[in-house]
Amino acid sequence: TKYTKTLDVSYKVEYPIGGNKALLRSIREFISESLGDGYAGDLDEGDSLVAYYAKADVDSLDGLVKEYEDAAKEYGDSEVPQLLSHVTVSKAYETDNLVTYIITTESYTGGAHGGHTEFGATFRKSDGRKFGSDMFVNRYADGLTSAMKQGLMRYFKVSNEAQLRENLMDVEPY
Repeated sequence: TKYTKTLDVSYKVEYPIGGNKALLRSIREFISESLGDGYAGDLDEGDSLVAYYAKADVDSLDGLVKEYEDAAKEYGDSEVPQLLSHVTVSKAYETDNLVTYIITTESYTGGAHGGHTEFGATFRKSDGRKFGSDMFVNRYADGLTSAMKQGLMRYFKVSNEAQLRENLMDVEPY
């Protein structure tokens, strides 16, 4: 955590301790991967893991603050925005059989608006298996893509994919 006139970085992590080793490892790996996947230390050391990612965030934003300060000097402006990165990792739900962790991020890097993300994963307690959106996307991707194309074609009242592309942004949707 670091708070200055130009920087507000906060990490709050409900790090799992005790219990099934496979479950602990899965949750801890998920947390590390979600925060940046660069931590090479011991996953049993939650304080070190959190400190590593918070420091990386501070270092990155400090570099951006320096760029803003240099630009302010060059253009005679005294205002440098306060950059923000708030990360929260919390246990959102738990039963006898599973537990769900949610990661929430809020950020502001000086643009027109900030950003917010929230995602999570559910873990089976007996063996630590992670259940995420990938279990749906991988299994049903082709069916979803086809259903989305058909729905969009009905919405735009077109009869083929070429006509559909004309109604979409300049990005290949499939």
